Amino acid sequence: MSEKVRSLSAVFVGAVIAATAALFMGAAFAKETATEVSAPTSGDVEKSIQKAIDILSETAETQTERVKEVLDIVKAQPKTAALSALCTWLKNDMPTKRRSAVYIIQMLTWENPAPAFPPLRELLKNQEATTRGMAAMALASQGDTASYEAIVEMMKNDADAYARRTAAWALGELGDAKGVEPLRAAASDPDPNVAANANNALDRIAFLLENKGTTGDAAKVVRGIFLISGSTLWQEERLQHARSLIEGADAAVREATLAQASKSQSQAIRNSVAFARQPKKP
Repeated sequence: MSEKVRSLSAVFVGAVIAATAALFMGAAFAKETATEVSAPTSGDVEKSIQKAIDILSETAETQTERVKEVLDIVKAQPKTAALSALCTWLKNDMPTKRRSAVYIIQMLTWENPAPAFPPLRELLKNQEATTRGMAAMALASQGDTASYEAIVEMMKNDADAYARRTAAWALGELGDAKGVEPLRAAASDPDPNVAANANNALDRIAFLLENKGTTGDAAKVVRGIFLISGSTLWQEERLQHARSLIEGADAAVREATLAQASKSQSQAIRNSVAFARQPKKP
């Protein structure tokens, strides 16, 4: 998984966000016809996860159909067993395989992601900057608040700009108000991508604070806008989830919440509202 900086189009914000790094570059991949089988054994799950890892380690993030195929392979497995198998790959010595496991954990929804937290926290200290940064994003995406201090430390002091900018994104994803002060400092980072991600994180946290008392369907819309504002255009799974939150809300509540958010001082939030209002692709 070679690093590739991603920037959002004008639909979102003009700054670089999240940069999940490209995953790979590789060979063509033949789809297999699915067959009906009984509940998979642990061995079956491990083979499926290995297949997903092998494919993803040779795929670019822009190859959305292949990425989707990989995520579908994993989603077809029992969640607990799939996550356990992925955790094994987090310790793999081959960077592309290791990073592919991190990426999958970040991108999917897990009933209980906690088993992945200890090995992901260990990767925050990995010698490879891309692995460190991706681990920070995965931990934040899955809501590991206990990693907050380590992520702040990465954003402040890591020698690598990629690690610092992904840490800045991760603090925005965690959405904790205590991240505001270190993020303000990071907004002056000499690397423009770090500064851009820090400013985006500040906007996202401010948006959550402005809507702190929101409940019910309005809270779903707020969460959807929040997710969009921290996404790249390649993150189809995440964007679909955000849309489903917004579109599942009562129509009147949805429109009122979107209208209010469209008045935000943040360009990222306003652009996210515009994206949410776009009709779905057929």
